[in-house]
Amino acid sequence: MSAVKRKLNNTKLIKKCQIIREVEKGMTNKEASEKYGVPKISTWMKNKEKLLQGHNISLKTIGGEFKSVTPQMTCSWNETTLPTILSNYKLEDIFNADEFGLFYQCLPNKTYHFKGEKCSGGKKSKVRFTGMAAASAKGEKMPMFVIGKSKSARCFKNIKHLPTQYISQKKSWMSSEIFEEWVRKVDRKFRVDGRKIALIIDNCPAHPTLSNLTNVQLVFLPPNTTSTLQPMDQCVIRSLKAYYRGKVARLISRALEEKKALSKDINSARNEVTGRFLGTRIQRNHCKLF
Repeated sequence: MSAVKRKLNNTKLIKKCQIIREVEKGMTNKEASEKYGVPKISTWMKNKEKLLQGHNISLKTIGGEFKSVTPQMTCSWNETTLPTILSNYKLEDIFNADEFGLFYQCLPNKTYHFKGEKCSGGKKSKVRFTGMAAASAKGEKMPMFVIGKSKSARCFKNIKHLPTQYISQKKSWMSSEIFEEWVRKVDRKFRVDGRKIALIIDNCPAHPTLSNLTNVQLVFLPPNTTSTLQPMDQCVIRSLKAYYRGKVARLISRALEEKKALSKDINSARNEVTGRFLGTRIQRNHCKLF
């Protein structure tokens, strides 16, 4: 009696990746099996990491807007604007600024737990503020500028001097009025210091062109190019948030041990982003022709 040969199911790797992606988006194993005509998808899902790593493939979430920026969009900046800035200003007088949002009451989403225990959390806090990170190509940091929702927050009680500049806005967003107020303060500061600087910013609607500035020249990035030309987006703001999250985790642990109230400080997280790191990031983006 001749042995019956088992039919091999050699599904192509590309098709397997496609099926795994469909299941991760919400399709059930049964639906995917019927759609693509393949059995035992559950086995693939259990061993998907080994399956993909064996072929040097990893599933990643597509993020950022880098691919939407074409060379034509940055051509005028690289060939005209940037060389002009470099010829008129020293590196220590070329500054970059950018806003960022921070959900400062949001707790960490990772923790240590014993195997077999259910790891679950509560609703994530949506309380946020807007911050302005600004520094020079040599790593000189401007004071942190923060836009909050409350005019006189409870945490400000008995505080005579804030380590940051703070202003309130109904939705804690940057507006053209707040931006103008901040830029004119920066202009007065550098007028007192006897320095003239170039401040590179993006051209969002909240950043209007200002007149009567004596010591600050506003330089606007080309539209829709911040993902490639904005130095603060090259891991600077990401590092600032990472330091803040790390401090929050340590403070939570210490507060639980000592049974004390928890406080959070974005300014100390800002101080941990070193001037050398800032200078490297800004020079890498804007001073390639120097």
